[in-house]
Amino acid sequence: MARLISILLTGLLVVLGLAYTLVVHRLVHIHGVLKGAGSIRPQGNARCETIPSLEACEDLWIHRPTGLVYLACASRKGRMLWSPYFLIFKQPSHNDYVAIYDPRDLSVTRLGLDGFDDPRGLNVHGMDVVASRADPETLFISLVNHRPQPARNEYEHGADSVIEIFSTTLGSNTLTHVKTFRDPEVIITPNSVSWSPDGDSLYFTNDHPTRLGHAGRTATFLFNLARSSVGYCHVDHGCKMAAESVNGANGITTIDGDIFYVSNSFGGAIGVFRRLTDNTLSQVDSIFLGRSPDNLSFDEENNLYAATFINSIGFATRSSHDYTIPSPSSVYKISLNQTTANTSRAGGGKGKYAVDKIFEDDGTLATGITTAAWSSDGKKLYLTGILSPWLLVCQI
Repeated sequence: MARLISILLTGLLVVLGLAYTLVVHRLVHIHGVLKGAGSIRPQGNARCETIPSLEACEDLWIHRPTGLVYLACASRKGRMLWSPYFLIFKQPSHNDYVAIYDPRDLSVTRLGLDGFDDPRGLNVHGMDVVASRADPETLFISLVNHRPQPARNEYEHGADSVIEIFSTTLGSNTLTHVKTFRDPEVIITPNSVSWSPDGDSLYFTNDHPTRLGHAGRTATFLFNLARSSVGYCHVDHGCKMAAESVNGANGITTIDGDIFYVSNSFGGAIGVFRRLTDNTLSQVDSIFLGRSPDNLSFDEENNLYAATFINSIGFATRSSHDYTIPSPSSVYKISLNQTTANTSRAGGGKGKYAVDKIFEDDGTLATGITTAAWSSDGKKLYLTGILSPWLLVCQI
C-alpha cells in the first residue's frame, strides 16, 4: 500500500512539475512576464509619424490601389468604460466610428451612418473590407459591434455582440447599413473578421467560448486550452461554427478564401486552416512566433504581418484598465520560404515560412498595438491599437 501511495505521489509530482514548466515557459517566453525595458530592442521605429486624431482604432484595412486606410476607432477613455474582451461593461459608447485616413494629403474623415437605426449604436472591435465583384468602387465593410444588452445586464449575460455589414463607395464619407448578423449560439465573443473573396460570406473568431467567466479565461490563458472558435456567416444562409476547439483564436485573414490564418494569442503562434467544401475549416499547419499575436494582414506580395504583444499579461491586467501605462509592441513578417532550409527566425513553420521581426518599440510610440499593415507604396508600416493614442505610420 505504501509503495502504491509513493508511486501515485511521484506521478502527481511529475504531472505538477510538467504543468509548472509549461506555465512558466508560456508566461516568461511567450507572454513576457519578466521582460523589462532593458530587454526591448528598438527596431523600425526611427522614422515614424503620429496621427493623434485617430486613437483607439482596434483594426485597419488598406485599399491598395489608392492607399486609403479604413479604421475602426473609438476613444481611449471609452475603452476604459466598455471593453467586453476585458469584461468591462460600465458604459457603452455612442461615439465609435469608422474613419478614412488619406496618406496623400494626411486628411482624416469620419464616416457618417445611413440606415443604421439601432439606438445602442456602434461599439467597434475588428473589421474587414471587400470590394464588390460587380463594381470595385463599391466596398462592403464588416464590423464587430459589441452592443449592450437591451436590459443592460451585461455582468450577467455579457455583451449582445453582432457583426454589422455596411456598404460604401470608395472615398465616400457615408456608410450605408446592409445587414446585421446576430446568432448568439455562433457569434459569442467575436473579435476579428475576414471576408471571403466572393463577398457573400465571412469568417470571424470567437476569442473565448463564453461571454463571462474570469476563472475559465485564466485557465485557458495559462494552459493554452483549445476553447475558442471560428464562425462562418453567409448573407443568405446565416451562421454556423466553422472550427471549434481552437487555441487562442484572435486575428483572422485570408488571401484567396481557401487558406485562412488565425492568431493563437495564448500559444504565441498562427494557425493555418484550409477551407473545406462545407465551409468548415481544418487546421493544417502552425507558425510559431514566440510572441502573443493579435490581428493579421497581408501585403501586396502576399507576405503576412502579425502585430504582437511583448508583455501580453501586462497589457491585459494593467494597460487595459489604465491606458497611460505603456505596453511594448512588436511586428513580425511571415513569408513563404522558397528554400528547403528552415530559415524561420522564430523556430516555426517546419521550414515552410520565414519569420522575421521588423518592428519593436517599448510602448513610447507603439503601445498595445493590435494591428499592423504594410503598404509597399512608400514602404510604410501602419500600426494601430485598441488603446493606442494615435495611428502610427513608420517608414522602414
